[in-house]
Amino acid sequence: MKWQIDPPPQPYDETVPPQPTHLNRTRWFIALVVTFALNGIFFATWVSRTPETEEKLGLTTGTYGIFAMVLGFGALLSVIFGARLLARFGSRRVLVVAFVGMSVFFALTGSAISAGNLPFAVLSNLGMGLFFGMSNFANNIEATDVDRASPRSLLPPLHGSYSAGLLVGSGLGALAISGDMPLWLDFDVIAVVTALVGVIATRFIPKDGNLHTPAHDHTGTPAPVATKAQRRAVWREPRTLGLSGIALAFVLAEYAAATWLPIFLVSGGMTPEEGAIGFTCFAVAMAAGRLFGGFVVERVSRPVLLTCLSIVCIVGIVLVMMMSILPLAFLGATLWGLGASLGYPLVSAALAEDPLLSPARTRVLLVFMNTAILSVGPALGAVGQAGGLIAAIAIPAVLLVGAGSASRIARPLSPALT
Repeated sequence: MKWQIDPPPQPYDETVPPQPTHLNRTRWFIALVVTFALNGIFFATWVSRTPETEEKLGLTTGTYGIFAMVLGFGALLSVIFGARLLARFGSRRVLVVAFVGMSVFFALTGSAISAGNLPFAVLSNLGMGLFFGMSNFANNIEATDVDRASPRSLLPPLHGSYSAGLLVGSGLGALAISGDMPLWLDFDVIAVVTALVGVIATRFIPKDGNLHTPAHDHTGTPAPVATKAQRRAVWREPRTLGLSGIALAFVLAEYAAATWLPIFLVSGGMTPEEGAIGFTCFAVAMAAGRLFGGFVVERVSRPVLLTCLSIVCIVGIVLVMMMSILPLAFLGATLWGLGASLGYPLVSAALAEDPLLSPARTRVLLVFMNTAILSVGPALGAVGQAGGLIAAIAIPAVLLVGAGSASRIARPLSPALT
């Protein structure tokens, strides 16, 4: 697949700041593909061992939900302070620290779970979430920049690389479980690979040190700098809040599968290996939808596509819920992943249309996203404890009904507003 990443050459203009001579947009794009994929492998490894984690720490459905919340809480904290860190140090340095930090805490989490040490597992899980969220924030800011610098739609394949990482990580997790690899060793191997490859990949991301200036997106296009008042005002924009709400529904559907799908399948009578395979079906569909979704995004309007995706995802969730009646759980997991695949990238692209306020609106989006991740554990866990996991995984389906109905808000901004 050949992507045209560099824009056509423009006539020389002394008022336009020159682009860095070392910049190679193709390498920039590939580096982000790698960093997104590493996050996917990292998270899928964690998810593939959730039934074992629940057992070793002696957790119920409800208490495991609270334990899973810790990861999302750490990620939410990183978004709150992430903009300041990126503005001061730049994405490249922040990503180096993030990959090393989350790898260290991932290894510590594996050791704590294997030892059955719940307090230590909670603390290390918090640190893991903090650095994981930091890398996710920096990745998303850089992704919107390279997408804006290209005539092609690059956000779906970039998010697709995360889904491809989920696929690889879930497959490796299934192999580790079937081969009786200890959880701590599985986590240690992934931690070392994540740290080494992550640090190498970040070397190809343009070095910068200012988040809110035109120079940050490396396009060389001058633009006014958003004031603090303008950045705060995005929290009152109906379109920004509405789109972020749609993204919340899709992210909740994605992470509900990541957190609870293997456990739900195992509790429904499948073996742990079959549960991991079910999540692999979900990850395959997510990866396929995002890797090849760019062609669809360029040909179908956002509102129509968001509505169709909502319907597909709802059908998939319902089929999984009916696994005791219809032997279609793997098909349901596949449709679940396919439907959830492009929701977040579509919203991210919609909020990045205006270069001036793109970082501020992306920050709002990431707060909503991490709120969804945060609620996947305690909220769905509490519902699952009271009414069973079948009731818990029905919640994303209900929210997706609203997301599909409100998809008209995703229409492109008029040229006068960008």
